[in-house]
Amino acid sequence: MIREYIKNNARELTGLVSLAVILAFLCGLLTWATHIVHNRYVHYGLFNLILFELPDYMNFYFLVSLFIFLVLASIYILMRAIVRRNNAQIAKTESGGEKIIYSFILSVAVIMLLSYFSFLFYRDIIGFLKGNPLTAQLGKLSYAPKETFYIFIFASAVSGLIFTFCLTYLVSRTGIPGLFQRYFRRIIASKGIRPIGVGVIAMLLVPNIFIPLYGKSNKPRGPNVILVLIDTLRANHLGAYGYARNTSPNIDKFASEGILFENAFSQASWTYPSVASIQTSLYPSQIGEFNSKFILNDSLLTLAEYMKNNFYETIAVVSNVYVSKGFGFSQGFDIFDQDSVLKPDSITSHLVTDKAIEYLREYGDEPFFLWVHYMDPHSIYIHHPEYGYRKENSSNIDVPLTGDRLKEITKSLNPDDIQYVIDTYDEEVSYTDQNFGRLIDAIKELGLDKNTVIILSADHGEEFLERRRFGHAASLYNEIIHVPLIIYSPFENGRKGTNVGQNVEVRNIARTIIETCGLPNDNFGGMNLYGTHANNGGKELIFSQQCDDAESTTPERAVIMGKWKLIEKTKEGTFELYDLESDYREKENLFGSDKIEDVRRRLLSALSSFNPDVVAHSESAQHNYEEIRKIKALGYIE
Repeated sequence: MIREYIKNNARELTGLVSLAVILAFLCGLLTWATHIVHNRYVHYGLFNLILFELPDYMNFYFLVSLFIFLVLASIYILMRAIVRRNNAQIAKTESGGEKIIYSFILSVAVIMLLSYFSFLFYRDIIGFLKGNPLTAQLGKLSYAPKETFYIFIFASAVSGLIFTFCLTYLVSRTGIPGLFQRYFRRIIASKGIRPIGVGVIAMLLVPNIFIPLYGKSNKPRGPNVILVLIDTLRANHLGAYGYARNTSPNIDKFASEGILFENAFSQASWTYPSVASIQTSLYPSQIGEFNSKFILNDSLLTLAEYMKNNFYETIAVVSNVYVSKGFGFSQGFDIFDQDSVLKPDSITSHLVTDKAIEYLREYGDEPFFLWVHYMDPHSIYIHHPEYGYRKENSSNIDVPLTGDRLKEITKSLNPDDIQYVIDTYDEEVSYTDQNFGRLIDAIKELGLDKNTVIILSADHGEEFLERRRFGHAASLYNEIIHVPLIIYSPFENGRKGTNVGQNVEVRNIARTIIETCGLPNDNFGGMNLYGTHANNGGKELIFSQQCDDAESTTPERAVIMGKWKLIEKTKEGTFELYDLESDYREKENLFGSDKIEDVRRRLLSALSSFNPDVVAHSESAQHNYEEIRKIKALGYIE
């Protein structure tokens, strides 16, 4: 039956396939254009990136759309074959069966079209709902807990089914199917449809062939860049920053060959907002909400996007779920390797290092930007007996040393128990340091050290009961936001082994990389860290924010000016003022002292005026079970 239909209607069928190819091409083109608009590539001047992403988006959405249209075409062929075979039983003329076919096809096509546009423009729809007083509550559903989100999806699905039924019924009672049939048949039977389909296939080949050649033929003149972030690494637990233990021989050696910033401060107290700030050069309050319900807005310009636009191969190897694809950090990366985001209690530094070295061997001949994110110093703290810092057991602490477990038993711990935890943390630091040494050795072995800028820093530090707490995210004291920052550049030989005492923000990393590579910078804030030795004697303001609340992204704020640091605890309505030169551990609150009235006034004024405009709000996220499990195991959510 079907074989006979195909044989007798070959021209119509090839026209049908050509129409599917054309529609799929238009869908792919529209999706690519929508992606460009949402990511604001034209606004940022990322015209090369617009070209580079054309083949990827076109190929994927063309194939998906082509599959859908061919399925519909197959349904159409099958139904027509059945109708023609059983036409006498369905109606005295062909019109009865044909009306059923075209009613069905038309209603499905309308639903598909509405669904497709809803998918493409869901951000705009949500923005409209949230901004319209009549639908403001409905718009909030996209930011609601998962249960509410599923109710919303279920309601939408039921509404769609009802709409499809009503539309099918209505069109079957009107002349629309006949009109649709007449034009549809005319299109697929026309002589021009098949050449257009062939031309579309040829058009697809052009970007797939010539855009990669365009990218390969334009080599950046700047150096390679490697950004190494070590999660939860306190600056004062490294030898290079004065720690008594030899926890970091490889990092210390690296510091002796580069520039060490003694007073670098993170812009946030935990991973997600801190790394977002590093990658965008924005302050957390400019980016939006930060917790497991939100992801980085893709309209923000990231360092990787900018480097890719300037012909760099962009590669990331990460091991923390909060900097994974699920939280929007893959923007701009050609390769985003998150295979090392395993169980949170796993030892991952060796996996991250192996992957990073593998990519260096494969792409070392190309100008590249590589981001390496180590995770091991983060709890769960795991014993590495080869370093010998920790005693074999503790009478008050059972393993594993998870953040949640430590919080539960905090009140029962004595000084020896606290030291036991610190010893284990130091072993994690040493283990990560060993793997960082492996990475540096590989860079030198491959000869990449002669043309590669390497930056090492951390997203935040860790508390060990200095404030009666373990962990991070809850405060902005130095044990949390004072982080290491070391830059190695083969072109800065005159500053080898230099220590810079000026206060700096780690959000400056993006601008430093861009200007070091000789790229124009109109879109990244901050300052070039190479110029800090000549800038105002350390008088510039440093801002940091605690971001753990979706309703208020800044429940706690801090500003540092020279040796003075002011912390505003907005929930309590109190302030704390410290002299970091004489009181690094922030034990004596000087806010009420009459002797520093001028300092207090200037810092209060600076903090009150710190209100940068929001660039783009974080987007709502719906994470899968595995991502939620990893987040829970890290102790951030119950």
